[in-house]
Parts: sequence; C-alpha cells; structure tokens
Amino acid sequence: MTRTSKTTRPDPNKAQRLASDPSASVWVTASAGTGKTKVLTDRTLRLMLDGAKPDQILCLTFTRAAASVMTNRIRDELGSWATCDEATLKEKLVKLTGHAPDAATVTRARQMFAEFLDAHGDMRIQTIHSFSQALLRRFPIESGIPPYFDVMDDQTVAEELREAQAEVLKQIHKDPGSKLAKAVSMVTPEVNEDDFVSLVTELTYRRGQLVSIFEEHGGLEGAIDAVYKYLGAPQGVTGRDLNDQLNSDQGLNGKASDIAGLTAAAKILSSGSAAEQEKAQVIQAWLDHPEKRAGWFQEYQAVFLTAEGEARKRLTTKATAAAEDVLRAEADRLIEGVDAIKTVNVAQGTESLLRMSDAILENYSRKKRSLNLLDYDDLVYHAGLMMKRDDNAVSWVLQKLPGDLKHILVDEGQDTNPDQWQLISAIVEEFFTGAARKKSHDNTVFVVGDEKQSIFSFQRADPEEFTSRKKFFADLVNKAGGKWREVDMEIAFRSSPAITEAVDAVFADPAASDGLFHKDEAHERHVTHDPFRRGQAGVVEVHPVLKPKEKAPIKPW
Repeated sequence: MTRTSKTTRPDPNKAQRLASDPSASVWVTASAGTGKTKVLTDRTLRLMLDGAKPDQILCLTFTRAAASVMTNRIRDELGSWATCDEATLKEKLVKLTGHAPDAATVTRARQMFAEFLDAHGDMRIQTIHSFSQALLRRFPIESGIPPYFDVMDDQTVAEELREAQAEVLKQIHKDPGSKLAKAVSMVTPEVNEDDFVSLVTELTYRRGQLVSIFEEHGGLEGAIDAVYKYLGAPQGVTGRDLNDQLNSDQGLNGKASDIAGLTAAAKILSSGSAAEQEKAQVIQAWLDHPEKRAGWFQEYQAVFLTAEGEARKRLTTKATAAAEDVLRAEADRLIEGVDAIKTVNVAQGTESLLRMSDAILENYSRKKRSLNLLDYDDLVYHAGLMMKRDDNAVSWVLQKLPGDLKHILVDEGQDTNPDQWQLISAIVEEFFTGAARKKSHDNTVFVVGDEKQSIFSFQRADPEEFTSRKKFFADLVNKAGGKWREVDMEIAFRSSPAITEAVDAVFADPAASDGLFHKDEAHERHVTHDPFRRGQAGVVEVHPVLKPKEKAPIKPW
C-alpha cells in the first residue's frame, strides 16, 4: 500500500510543552517515535530553568544507555545556552517554554551549564538498579544490608542458581520420603533439564511476589493451604485417587454411573452404525471389568467427550436415539469428574512448585548472604523493603540524601515491575503526604510510557500495574492540592503516513486491539498516530505467513 498525505505538518510543541511544564505532575503516554526522550530532557531543563538544582531532580531510566543519552543531551543543550548569542538563546527558550523569556530567565539559562558541571556527580540520571544500590550503600542500618556488598553479574547469578538447584537435589537424595522430594519428583518429569533451569530462573525473578505471598499467609504451609482453599481442591488425595473413584461403581463425590442404563445403552448402540458398535464395545468392556476401568479411562472418556473435554454434540444417531439421555448424563458426570481431577492436579502442581521454589531460593539466598552478594533484583527488593519497613523510613532517607530531592522522573513506565513501582511509589507518596510535602509545595512526579509497548513481562513488567499507578499518583497529587495532567503524545516522527495509517487501520479492529489498553479504558482509547513526516510516501508490504517446521519435543530428563 502506497500513500501520500497533506504537506502541512502538525505542531508537536503543544503536547511537549504541556508534558514538560515544571509546575505540574504529568503522566505522559508516548507512542513509539513520538519524542519521549526529548520530553524527558525538556522537562529536566525546564525544572532547572524554574530554579531546581541538579541534585533536586531524580530521573530513573530503564537502561544505562538511556541514562547516558539523556545526560549527554542535557549537557549539550546547556553548553549551547551558555555560548550562543542572545537572540539564538531567546529563540531556544521560546521554543522550549512557549513564551518570551525575561532578563532573569536568560541569565539563569546562561548559568545552568556551570551549575550542571559543578553538580555532575549529583545529577541523578540513572537506572533504578543503580539508584537502589546507592540507597543500600548509604543506609546499611536501615536496610540491614552491609555496605560492602558486591553486585552479581548474570553469569554469577546463573552459577549460584545451579548450585542452589544441585543442593536441593542432594537434600532429596538424603531424605527421599520428604515433602520436598515428592514435590521435585512431581515437577521434574514434566520438563527437560533446560526448561527446568528456565523455570528456576523465572521463579527467581518472581521471588518478591513469592515472599509477599508467604508473608501474607504465615509461611510456606499457609500459602499452600490457601492454594487448595482457593481452588476448592481436597488435600491429601491425588488425581490418581480421584480417577480411581470416578471409575468405580460408587463414583466420585457420590455420583455413580447408571450401570443398568449404560448396559442398555450399549445394547442399543450395538445395533447402530459401525462407529456406534465400536462405542458399544468400549462401554461394555468398561462395565464388565471394574478392575481395569482406570487404565481404560481415556478410551472410555473419548466415547462421550471431545479432546477439549467437552461433551460431544451428537452421542447417538436417529436410530439409536433411545440411548441419548443415559449417554448425556454419563458425559456430564465425566466432565465434572475430569474437572475435579484437573483441579487437584493443578493444586498439587502449584504446591510442588512452591515447595521446590522455597527450597531453591532459600539455598540461593543463604549462599548470597555467606558471600555478601546481591543480584540486581535484590537491589530493588531490599531498597523497597527498607522504604516500607516503618512510617519514618522514607522521610529519614529523603532527609539524609545529598541535596533536597523534589522532582522524580520515570522513563519507560510500562516496563517497570511491581517491586520497582513499590520503591518509586514510596518516594512519591512522601512527596505529597509526608514531611517532604510540608517543606515544599513544588514537588512533582513525571512518568512517561506506553502500555502498548510493554515487552518485559519476563521481568514482571505488567501493563495493569502501569495503569493502576497512574490512578494512585493522580489521587496523591490531587489530594495534596497539586496540579495533575495527563498528556497523550501521538505525533510520530519516525514513520511516514503510509506506515502510521496502516498501523491505525489494523488496530481499528477491536479484536486486534484487544489487550493493548487497560480493560477499564479500552472502550475510550484507540490506536492513533499523527505523522510529522507529511508529504512523504511509504510502502507497506504484507507477506504470507511462514510457519516453522515442527520440532520433536525434548524428552523429559
């Protein structure tokens, strides 16, 4: 598809100025290629132009590269302000703020470069892991973490996890009858060795959630009890036990098969088509051999249910319709029984994962404590834990940080995970409800992101969390009497109209856009882009879907 568009370009400055307004707390939704980094830079410049010192601003970026890019942009722009002629400087300031600067603003703009250089060590543009590391080193008593800890790299993490995993295997060899041994024996047949390592790594990423669950329910055993209660599954029985009951004359939960009715139904089916005669043989064999029913259950179940576990739409033909009611009743009984078996299996599988996770993570944590090591997730987790430990922790930490922190900026909000949000939220809440708010009424929070671009679910990024934090921050700011603003940036600088129009057309279909937005906002939000590159052609090619060749599954270890 090739298109051109009008040559009149949209004005991106309006939305960018609203977002960079230093007097407001702002939540920015910025689609790909809409100038997100520029807005972060502009806001930092306008905060400093408005009187904020570099050490009063904290900008949390997602990567070190992003932090470096932003720092370089600020330095280069401030250097330009310090050296350009007055007319050029005024033009730059008008473009940034939207209004002509007075003499004091021009003077302030000239001074900011020297201020930036003098405070460069305290210009906090960093990743959230770097910020967390600095907090833990500065507050060892409050965090309970010795200040001389080392941060593990990915290779060390992998090695320590393998050792923790090996230690669990040693434990179950010493005590093969333990609950832990039973748990591992249930998990390992389901996955190959590589997948097992991936599973352990995933559990490590989510240990913050696991610890919270254990704390909420009084430990591992309480959490396991809560799983069974939530699923409505009985404890102390296995799926095999329920399968035996389901295939017995007494049935499962007191719901037995209609033996006489099924015998009559099998006789009716035996006079039908060839397929029905086969069904009759399966049913009659199941009836005649109670001791073999459990082993034949899959074949017996297939008479009544589809591979998806649903009752077959047609259990009989017109000639054998007299058997329909009995067969339909048996299908309903089997569906209920199979669901009960699946529920118990899910509960037991979850219990096994929790037991195994608890053991592996405990070994992993013990090893780290002995060597005084922290991994990257530990940094954020322990910093957040310190902030919520008591009501005075956040106020004390902010009071003792270098400078006087007043403004926090968060980049890539959609990829911020719950532990990271907990740390950020503790600081923001103190800004607007605690001693920090009482000291100053110009504290602000700024978040930029786009839930459509969230790609780090493997690191526990959650678009739902992104939306809930927006509501949380808005409520804090509004109750404190601050100015809250939400800005959508839709002017795309990266792509030509042909590309953006194709994208918008695809996602105009509700089925295609399902899941892009929070469920509470989906009905009022749409994917729209306003291309800046007007008058430029583009091509969108749709190629046939290529399917990879099927690979043979790896055998469980």
